[in-house]
Amino acid sequence: MGNPPPSPAMIHHEDAHSAGRAPAIANGRGLRAMYLLTSSLALFMVAWILVLPSSWLVGWWEWHDDVLNRRFLGDSSRFVSPLTVTKYAGHTAVKLTHILPGALWAGSIPLQLHVGFRRKHPVLHRRLGYAFALSVMSMAVGIALILHRGLGYENDYPDLPPPSAVEQSAKHVFFAGNVMFFVYTLLRAVSHAREGNVALHQRFIVRHIGSGIWVAVQRVLIGMRGRATTRQLSQLEQRDNFGMMAAIGVAVAAACSEFTVRVLIPQPRVNKNKND
Repeated sequence: MGNPPPSPAMIHHEDAHSAGRAPAIANGRGLRAMYLLTSSLALFMVAWILVLPSSWLVGWWEWHDDVLNRRFLGDSSRFVSPLTVTKYAGHTAVKLTHILPGALWAGSIPLQLHVGFRRKHPVLHRRLGYAFALSVMSMAVGIALILHRGLGYENDYPDLPPPSAVEQSAKHVFFAGNVMFFVYTLLRAVSHAREGNVALHQRFIVRHIGSGIWVAVQRVLIGMRGRATTRQLSQLEQRDNFGMMAAIGVAVAAACSEFTVRVLIPQPRVNKNKND
């Protein structure tokens, strides 16, 4: 008896038949839910960058700064330092290399992950992928500038003594590892795309997105904690909360991306890479 026809849950099937391009027949509902969650977080980041607080505009547009102070930073200062947003006022290079490219990176995600868009517009998908990759390289340079200029979140609380040397070193190792994984997964995804190995390309692009979308998860968690707390948090509580929510965001995003790769999207049927 022949194989049964493919189910409607085949949402990642690609037409090519090269090695490693096995159809990704998976839990359709789970993949759709993960797509909607990821796209929502990505669009949230686009709004965060381009609408409010849009820290790239700080110091460039007086009307924006007035709205930012009245509508956004007023109540939020109870649980997060205003310097988290306003500190970039005199750092044009950081705005142009890290903050603005982040909008392109996040805005590309809903399109690039959508199977219908990839099938109907393969050339646009490929060209948008080039822009996506360039934005990643630019953001990596921007992160290096942020660290070099002492713009890390631990410096957003000038009334506090700096964290201990051990804590600082741990933070730098943690974020350096995350940035390296962010770039590494992109390079692997690009490499597999050039080889024509769609299955492995998808796996690494999902991991890549997970290693960057944690920023949106962190912002959401900080907002939830702030709305649930009516009192003014001390600067130490704010700093610790910011770092803790970053760590939780990284862990949650990494777990979701790996769950997607290993459970929702099936393993490639052929030419499986043992390094994955």
